[in-house]
Amino acid sequence: MAEVYVLVRAMADYESGRWDGLADRVRDLATPALGFGAASLDARLLHGPVLTATATGTDAREQLAEVIADCEQVGSVWPLIPAQTALSRTVAEVRAEVADLADHLKDVDAPAAIAALRTCEALVAQADDDAASVERSLASARHSAAAAGLVYVAAQVEERLGDWRCAQGADSGPALLEGALRTYGGLDARRDIARVTQLMRGHGVAVPCPWRGGRRALGTDLSDREREIALLAVAGRTNREIATELFLSPRTVETHMSHTLRKLGLRSREELRRNSGVLSLEGSGR
Repeated sequence: MAEVYVLVRAMADYESGRWDGLADRVRDLATPALGFGAASLDARLLHGPVLTATATGTDAREQLAEVIADCEQVGSVWPLIPAQTALSRTVAEVRAEVADLADHLKDVDAPAAIAALRTCEALVAQADDDAASVERSLASARHSAAAAGLVYVAAQVEERLGDWRCAQGADSGPALLEGALRTYGGLDARRDIARVTQLMRGHGVAVPCPWRGGRRALGTDLSDREREIALLAVAGRTNREIATELFLSPRTVETHMSHTLRKLGLRSREELRRNSGVLSLEGSGR
């Protein structure tokens, strides 16, 4: 019952404008499953508009979309209707802002801005389930950026377009993701490399190695020692256990693990376990 009291108080604070620390309190309420199903849904519903005001529209839409999906799954009318209303309002606000931006840019020769606008239009179209407009807007954004020689921007749009087409089951999706990856590799854009390789694995797309294309590039393949340590980590060994087994210091094992995750475009040992098949590909490629 304590969680319900805290939730009701958070709702009252939201309505009355007492927002000091509210975002953190609502996040904590929305994260764990409360003892009462309805209260849990209410907490997550409240989290949506708080995110809209204090974080990003994307976070808010994702939260509200999850609430709607869960309500439909359990057959709960409340808070299905207010969640749908809040989501529609969020998308409508974004749509209006994008339309205003398009009006300001209609006579401007600014390829980077136009590419960004077309990408925004694609996101709005995606929220509207307008597949044709998503495809058209992303293709236009990619063309604008590439024609202006904006290599990095073009790669980002290519990645988004590849993700979209893979999700739609289009055969051209994997090639677009690989093209973006190779561009990031040539730029040594490590965060982008990590993101797109994770995206490729999520779509079941093979990640080429080396990432830059052409001759093999140093720093992208696992060494024998790194692969050995990675396999032990996948088997559930801790750094200390691996160090004892291989007669290494825990610090050395930690360094090898860090290098391995970076090269594979992964962020944690848990991701490594989920994508352990890539170690077999690494071994067969030697």
